[in-house]
Amino acid sequence: FIYGFLSLFYVGLGVNTYNINRKSRANKIFLAISSTLALWSMLLALMSMSDNPETASFFRWIMTVCWSSLYLEILLFALETSGIWKKINHKFLIRIPLYIPAIFNFFFYFSQPIPSDYLIRLPGAWAYQFPLDRGLFYNHYFTAYYLIYMLLSIGLLFYTSNKATHTRQKKQATIILWSLIVVGVISSFPDIILPNLGYTQIPPVTVVISFLSFLAIWFTIRRYSFLSFSDEKLFLELSMIMNEGFIILSENNLIQNINLGARKILGINPETPINQIKLDRYFDENFLNSGESLSGIKAHVNNFKGDRIPVLISIAEIRDTFK
Repeated sequence: FIYGFLSLFYVGLGVNTYNINRKSRANKIFLAISSTLALWSMLLALMSMSDNPETASFFRWIMTVCWSSLYLEILLFALETSGIWKKINHKFLIRIPLYIPAIFNFFFYFSQPIPSDYLIRLPGAWAYQFPLDRGLFYNHYFTAYYLIYMLLSIGLLFYTSNKATHTRQKKQATIILWSLIVVGVISSFPDIILPNLGYTQIPPVTVVISFLSFLAIWFTIRRYSFLSFSDEKLFLELSMIMNEGFIILSENNLIQNINLGARKILGINPETPINQIKLDRYFDENFLNSGESLSGIKAHVNNFKGDRIPVLISIAEIRDTFK
């Protein structure tokens, strides 16, 4: 039940965060992390419901894609939120090596799955006994990959937290930093260290512990607009409080958004719905259908009260680039 709930939780949070700002690379990576944890949780739920070790072993084999990609995604997230990704985005020889350890980890362990004989049935779940007869490389490659990528991610966010000059950025980096420490340190002990020491009585808990970290990230989204703050949003918020009139129109000249300055000029009450108001009814001249960008053009506005007000008009047309 817990794993099934977590799967739905990660899907919902990831999609909700992505929809806040679909253009943001950080939001896209966050969606990828959420999807990985959702798939991992779902496979653990199916594994826990399995009646025999062979079926449980099959679901654990599929999980290889999850624990191979998760720590790469976390590092990419740290690179993006720290601002370093922008510096290496066009440096092909730096970016590609970041993916190689995760890709190798997947193919290496996917081609050599743990046999069903190593699975141990616990009440409501399955645990596994780590095979110690496959050599040093097999036993410790994933541990090394995991530790290096988590330490790099934590180091990047620690650097960002100390370097940040804005309160918003500093608090965001600090919350995410401690969230990763919770996932990286606490979850590694029962899921990685104990199995290597031969203790096998604890089921996988990474996705459960990650739940706490994602709650912290959700808090930063709501409290500090983390992953939802963009230059476009800032510009729109500033435009909405300007005394100068600012109006966003649809292609049919219907008002989509309007600030207080424009409402005062046009005589539109703050309570009046705007979605069915056509702006061209207020002008003597047919500026809006000219298809041209205009700047500082003298015109007159006929407002709701019947007053004829002289104004300066600037018009810019923005076309949807979706193809």
